[in-house]
Amino acid sequence: MKESNRTEPANSPLLGLLYMCAATAFFAMLDSLNKYLGQILPIAEVVWVRYAVHLALMIVILAPRMGWRLVQTRRPWLHVARALSLLASSVCAVYSLRHIPVADATAIYNAAPLLIVLLSGPMLGEKVGLRRVVVACVGFIGVLIIIRPGTDAFQPASLAMVLAALSGTAYQLLSRELGVVDHPMTSLFFLGLVGTVATGLVVPFSWVPPPSIWVWLLMGLCGIVGGAGQYLITQAYSVAPASIVAPFSYSQLIWATLASWLIFGDVPSWWTLLGMVIVAGSGLYITRIQRKTA
Repeated sequence: MKESNRTEPANSPLLGLLYMCAATAFFAMLDSLNKYLGQILPIAEVVWVRYAVHLALMIVILAPRMGWRLVQTRRPWLHVARALSLLASSVCAVYSLRHIPVADATAIYNAAPLLIVLLSGPMLGEKVGLRRVVVACVGFIGVLIIIRPGTDAFQPASLAMVLAALSGTAYQLLSRELGVVDHPMTSLFFLGLVGTVATGLVVPFSWVPPPSIWVWLLMGLCGIVGGAGQYLITQAYSVAPASIVAPFSYSQLIWATLASWLIFGDVPSWWTLLGMVIVAGSGLYITRIQRKTA
């Protein structure tokens, strides 16, 4: 009997929460690695190794078990667009992390769910009420508090993280389209394939040999950590309802703040903490509204 590409029904909320919290911890670790490596190596090189390791792991671990089902898809170009969106987000994030603390960057990026609220109407035809729009706008006030344009605290690189959030929003919207079409592992495979090929076109012109075996190991760890985070996110949404799992994505703010402080010595300012609370609070409130109206 041929195995279906449809995922199993969501029925394990606690497991979904654990998957999501673990995923956000991996993503905070990835951001910390990207910040460190981005100060040593070209951005394209850092991103390419991450995707190349991701792809290699998919081929070694999943290809023998899934065979050609790993690449079977009814929407190949949608996979390409989705992967390119995540790639653009990764490049912008690595650039931004060179210049701003991990905690600030994570808080700005977490505005992505608020962008989804505003764009899901025109892009997906979903009904978006006035209350959600207002809450999303309040969330962006939180982002402005973190960035503080026009003050001495403003870093132009913060705008790159805003672009990363926009690209991440496109990635998540396209993920909704693909979620009911193909197997989750197929989506993960295309992320690695497209990211590796796209960055591979640039890497030969900007390659800088890593200065030590330690840097090589950290580059490989980026691919493992990034791939594990994406896998855990996929698993979280496959075993538990999105309305339960999604709010716990904001646990990344906690991990990022700890990493920023313990690894880089960046202590968030009171303004940054206030902005984090506003962004997270707005996102959680929108999730609550969506859960009630679902």
